[in-house]
Amino acid sequence: MNWQIFLLISILCESFGRIVQRILLKDNQNNPIAFAICSQLLTGSLLLTVALLIGFKWPENLLSLAPNLILMSIFYGYLNIFAFQALKYTEASVFTILFTSRALIIIILAVILLHEPFSLKQAAGTILIVFSIVLISLKKEKIQFKKGELFSLLAAVAVAFGAINDTYILKRVDVISYSPFGFLLSGLFIWLINPKLTKPAFNIIKGKDFPKVALIGMIFGGAYLTYNLAYSWGNNAAQIGAISPVASVLTVIWAIMFLKERSKLLIKILASIVSFVGVLLVG
Repeated sequence: MNWQIFLLISILCESFGRIVQRILLKDNQNNPIAFAICSQLLTGSLLLTVALLIGFKWPENLLSLAPNLILMSIFYGYLNIFAFQALKYTEASVFTILFTSRALIIIILAVILLHEPFSLKQAAGTILIVFSIVLISLKKEKIQFKKGELFSLLAAVAVAFGAINDTYILKRVDVISYSPFGFLLSGLFIWLINPKLTKPAFNIIKGKDFPKVALIGMIFGGAYLTYNLAYSWGNNAAQIGAISPVASVLTVIWAIMFLKERSKLLIKILASIVSFVGVLLVG
C-alpha cells in the first residue's frame, strides 16, 4: 500500500468524522465536554493498542519532553473542548470552513516563534482564508460570530499552538508510539479541569450514545494513524500538506448530503473552495 492510499483514508476519516460528531451532538442533551472526555480516552486507548501491537518505543528523553507533553495536553484538551462545543451549536460545514483558519494561525506562530520565512504566496493564501471566514460569517451585511462560530475559531487557535508544539516533540519520539498520548493526556486534562463531569461521562459510556462515541474514536484514531503512516511511507510533507485540505471541502459536501445543511448553500461552497485554495497557498 502506497502513501497516497493512507492519505486518502485519513482524509475520508477526518471529513466523515466531523459529520458523525455533528449527528451525535446536535440536539443532544448531554454535556458536549463529557463526550470529549469519552472520545479522547477511547481514541487514545485504541491507538495505544495499535502501538503496542506494532512495537511500542518509550522515549529515552522523557524528562526533557515533560514541559512539551504538558503543553500538548493543554492545547489538544482545549481543542477538543472547543470543537465539541462548536459542533453542538453550529453546522459541520460552518465549523469546517472556520477551522481552516488554523493554517493561518500556524503560519503566524511559525514566523514569530520559529522564525520561518513568510512569502508572497503565503500572504495571498492568508488573504483568501480570511475572506472565506468573512464570507461564512456575513449575515445581512454584518459580520456576526455566534457561539458556535467563536468555538470553531478557538478550536483553530488551540490546534495551531498544538501543531507548533508538536514540531519539537515529533523530532524526538517514535510517531506511532507518541500518537496515543495526544489523545490520552488531553482526555485526562479535560477530565481534570471538569471533575464534575465524571458521572455524565460514565453515563455516556453505559448509555445509548456509546456506539456513536466509539465510532468517532475509531474514525479519528484511523485518521491520525493513517496520516502518520502516509508521512512515514511517503516522507513528503509538502505533498501531504497540499492534499490534506481536501478534507474541508469533503466535509462541506457530506454535510449537505447527510445533514441537509443547505442554508446559504452557494456561500458555503464558495467559502470552502476559497479556504481550500488559501490553505494550499500557505502550506
